[in-house]
Amino acid sequence: MTIRSLGQDFKDNIPKGVQSLRFENTGITSIKNQAFSHLQKLNILSIRRGSLKKLSRDWFPRPWNLTYLDF
Repeated sequence: MTIRSLGQDFKDNIPKGVQSLRFENTGITSIKNQAFSHLQKLNILSIRRGSLKKLSRDWFPRPWNLTYLDF
């Protein structure tokens, strides 16, 4: 499946209790600010083999309790 962007639709439809997200070979080219900001329990995030070039602190909640990041 090709996913180009994670934005408001993603944020509106992902359960707040998600603890792990893995995206691999999705073609993601952009992630909008605060896309993961409501995921307070997210502790594993993997975004592999996509087209993203950078991470942004504005994507995530404050405080950010992530224990594993694969980018």
